[in-house]
Amino acid sequence: MSTFGSDGSLPEDKVLQAPCLTPIAQLMSDRMVDIYIGDERKKFRLHRDLLCERSEFFKASFEGHFKEAETQELALPEDSVESFELLVGWLYGAPLMKITSEDDWSAYLNLIILAKKLCLKHLQNETMDHVLNFYRTCLPEVSADNIRSMYGNTSAGDPLRRLTISCAAWIAVSNKTTVFDRDVLDLLEGGGEIAVDFTSWLAKLYTYPVDPRIYLNCFYHEHISTPSCIEWYE
Repeated sequence: MSTFGSDGSLPEDKVLQAPCLTPIAQLMSDRMVDIYIGDERKKFRLHRDLLCERSEFFKASFEGHFKEAETQELALPEDSVESFELLVGWLYGAPLMKITSEDDWSAYLNLIILAKKLCLKHLQNETMDHVLNFYRTCLPEVSADNIRSMYGNTSAGDPLRRLTISCAAWIAVSNKTTVFDRDVLDLLEGGGEIAVDFTSWLAKLYTYPVDPRIYLNCFYHEHISTPSCIEWYE
């Protein structure tokens, strides 16, 4: 929590202003690109101008010096079709819907990872808000596979890591247990960032047993550009 100043503000280098977005209708040219998702290579034909205006990743891919700029094709084999479909809907103006199941939850976690990779921080934060709302009503069991996946697809200090590991530690503290499943013990015994972060959160929560889900959404955001953050800081 040291990110926040004594007056509740964020350092200037942490503040990202909301972008001025070109209306979608103005980006519907006849220039199209093909994106292939997952091992099954599901094809999505999308408007290039829209992708490049919204995402620096797509702009670099289709307007830069990579082969994708010549072929106007891009393969993302490591990403899921479900999360990419959510991304496409959002790009074309569809709102993200409330999470109502653990399948939705899993897709939204993958969407956060995808949004970060594609340099779509506003989508990343918006999706995080939906995940937080789901956690606050129905905290799902955070498995070793969940933790491993979140750490394998993010870097140190990432908000998704913070949320995942703090909730895993909170489940242990609130259940008043020091006995963990074998797969969780394997993670801890393996050392590294996961073990350090998990034990750090355990120590915090045993000392100050505060449910990490009650923190303001901004604690799990990359910046303060989303409406809830702006209202809070104003």
